[in-house]
Amino acid sequence: MMAGVVAAHNAGYSERANDIFDAFLRLIRFETQPGLGLVVRKRILNKRGVISYDTLRKLGRPLSWATEKDLTNLMARLDRRLEELEIRI
Repeated sequence: MMAGVVAAHNAGYSERANDIFDAFLRLIRFETQPGLGLVVRKRILNKRGVISYDTLRKLGRPLSWATEKDLTNLMARLDRRLEELEIRI
């Protein structure tokens, strides 16, 4: 994501850079909540097919049903916005 923002900015497309950043901002804020960070990041990577499982080592707690629902909603919104911006991830 940041590479896309920097590339657009360096090419003189500051509005596009802002659009890319804004598209990801809700998800960034969601995943940086205290106590959720790593489990949310691993779940995103799992949903995107980057890693095959999202379990944490000892002491890691799984996502609650409500948090999983919120994450799924945020990712769907992000996917729709990226499609509008013609960005592939």
